[in-house]
Amino acid sequence: MKRIKKLLSLLITFTLIFTMSGVVYAAVDDTATISAYEKTDKKVAELSAATCTIKKNDNKYYYKNASGKTDKKTGWKKNRNGKYVYYVGSKGYVTEKISGGYWYHFSGKKFVKKSLSSYKNKTKTIGKKIFFVNSKGKIVLKSGWKKVSGVYTYYVSGTGTASVKLTGKKYYKVSRGSWKAQSLAKHKNDRVKIHGKYFYVDKNGSMIKIAKTVKSSNYKFTIKADGTCTKTKIETKTPDNSNSGKSDNTGKNNNGKTDDTIPAHTHQWSPLAEDHTMLKDTNYVKHDAVVENVYKEVTPEHKKENYTTTSVYVCLTCVWEKEPKEGEPWVDLDGDGKWTALVEGSEYFKYFYYSDINGLTKHMINYPSHGQSTVTHVHLGTTIIPAEYAYVPTTITPEWSEWDEHRRCTVCGEEMTIHVVNGALSESTAVVGACIPDKSGDLITTSGSKVRSVVGGKPYNKRVYVGSYAYMNETDTSYLDLLRLHGFNY
Repeated sequence: MKRIKKLLSLLITFTLIFTMSGVVYAAVDDTATISAYEKTDKKVAELSAATCTIKKNDNKYYYKNASGKTDKKTGWKKNRNGKYVYYVGSKGYVTEKISGGYWYHFSGKKFVKKSLSSYKNKTKTIGKKIFFVNSKGKIVLKSGWKKVSGVYTYYVSGTGTASVKLTGKKYYKVSRGSWKAQSLAKHKNDRVKIHGKYFYVDKNGSMIKIAKTVKSSNYKFTIKADGTCTKTKIETKTPDNSNSGKSDNTGKNNNGKTDDTIPAHTHQWSPLAEDHTMLKDTNYVKHDAVVENVYKEVTPEHKKENYTTTSVYVCLTCVWEKEPKEGEPWVDLDGDGKWTALVEGSEYFKYFYYSDINGLTKHMINYPSHGQSTVTHVHLGTTIIPAEYAYVPTTITPEWSEWDEHRRCTVCGEEMTIHVVNGALSESTAVVGACIPDKSGDLITTSGSKVRSVVGGKPYNKRVYVGSYAYMNETDTSYLDLLRLHGFNY
């Protein structure tokens, strides 16, 4: 019976361990990956041990791979998510790591944070790997395109390292730890596709990322403010002269001209699609606030006036006769530059007071002419209390959102996009909206009324909220400050 109970206990323990290991793994790894290994208990156990992290030993940190073995080979090592975050130096232990967007260098017996402030919106090479640093001075490991001043500039690969750079008119790729320029000759007067984005290449083989429209052959290339490019075929129609010399449905004579080319015009950007339904906003992203512990003053330096704790007895005659000598402190209360005992003598109360009536009585017995006295709290002096400092949770960047609004020209049918940045400059300021159109023209309402004119690539103020009331304020530059806060440098 005891043996059976013991076996049951072991079985329950094993079941709990197996269940917990599965729960831990599910919290940190891809679900699809788990399912591939669910066939046997052994495989699940092996996969749950795949930590890919560092362990401390002898005051140094060593890299543990997915199998739990120590890897002392020099070079960058991946975490469980496949990102390069640990660098093993020539002596076999971890000398660099990336955590929370920050770069740490092992010095002495601990990792010391290194500043990346001089690399904002640029790249930093660490251990022959190139990393992108955002406008907040943090390394971005999430793969995908990264914008600088609203323009697609860097591409971060799945390992967290930068692999593509688009600067000026050049296209660079990483080769052996450094940037290597790529030829765009075969893409002249056309688009080149780079990691899912299209960019225009001119006749000289140079990349153009300035918002503009270019026509080449039978195609129109529209370059947006973010640097990407759309390509549209220019449709041509065979002239129809059957109505030559006759009136069209407007009653005007076309004199045989059937040229369907749309005349030069100012785009009328409507929020409606061709079927008169509202165009939907896209690419909505909400960014959480960035909060850090900042060492700051919590109590400013101040003065503390000190008085006797109880009322005391002051001999006024002593005070009046104590006319200050040269160099002695006194306060010129009436501003005449002269000593006036009755007005300014209180500074000397602290020299002629008695804690109780007995002390004052003895004094007056010794000095019969001193018959004037008062009872009061005597000012003893001033103490300077130094300022106090502490680490305080502080909002560095308030939460903000961004999205794309879409418009269509009612004249030619061309489409445009307005990138909206919405947020506050601080927790105490009102919400500000900033808009960046990728094309020029007039914004109109659903009824066709003009709202305002816009210029492609030039931001404008959308709205400023005061309570629940929103108003336009073109002289307010807070919307530009909002853009700069989030890396859109206009």
